[in-house]
Amino acid sequence: MLLILIIIGLAVGVFSAFFGVGGGVILVPTLYALFPRMVPQAVIPCSLGVIFLNSCLNTYNFAKDGRKPSLKLVTPLGIFIVLGIFLGGNLAQQLSPRVIKMIFGGMLALVAAKTLFTKTKKIELENWQLETNPRVLFLCSLAAFFGGMIAGLTGLGGGIIIVPLLITVIGMPFKWVPAYSNATMAIGTFAGLCTYALATPENIMIPDFPLAEQLQWGYWNVGISLLIFSGAIFTSKLGVRLSGQVSQLAAKRLFAALLITVSAKIFYTTLL
Repeated sequence: MLLILIIIGLAVGVFSAFFGVGGGVILVPTLYALFPRMVPQAVIPCSLGVIFLNSCLNTYNFAKDGRKPSLKLVTPLGIFIVLGIFLGGNLAQQLSPRVIKMIFGGMLALVAAKTLFTKTKKIELENWQLETNPRVLFLCSLAAFFGGMIAGLTGLGGGIIIVPLLITVIGMPFKWVPAYSNATMAIGTFAGLCTYALATPENIMIPDFPLAEQLQWGYWNVGISLLIFSGAIFTSKLGVRLSGQVSQLAAKRLFAALLITVSAKIFYTTLL
């Protein structure tokens, strides 16, 4: 089990840095499969914990690569994603596991459709400059709030809402999208972790590996997050490099294909 979690981390490291979505798309369904008796309220913080650690690492690597996000955009994104995550985290503790899984699958399908059928602005990378006019800030703040709410409710990092908006509305070149998304998720997922770690859990399943019980904080099993992150450390830089080499159209198609696949799998297993 320990080796499996580390291998998952290797995949998450590349995925999160490349797409800028945190890795929850991979983490949440995988954790459901590995720990079928673990309630969603315990799976979600494990995913958020990995996303927080990984987003911090990715943001650092992007900055070293010359892609340092502007605080003019990251600040409102961070504030509103925190508000959304607090709301989503509180809602998740009131809903049934089946409902949470259905929301998760439905959200992935909707974002995949939007990503595929929305035309992107053609802007040359060399000529692109970030615009922070009131319209841009309003749309980004709104997306961050709903992205945060979905993150707190499902265990996604919020990037599945933020990434399509940065591409389709702002016209941000894909090379810059993961840098802004990861910086925002680092702020938001920390807030989400606090919501789950400070809660009083009921009837959760503690995984069977060394120190698992000692590393259980509220609903959050810190051990699972650390094991997965230990794998992601080694592949984050690879994802950063790849994100600067893939075309906008190819990235959109890959992103949408993955979302559709995971969404179909969630609906299939939940409705059986």
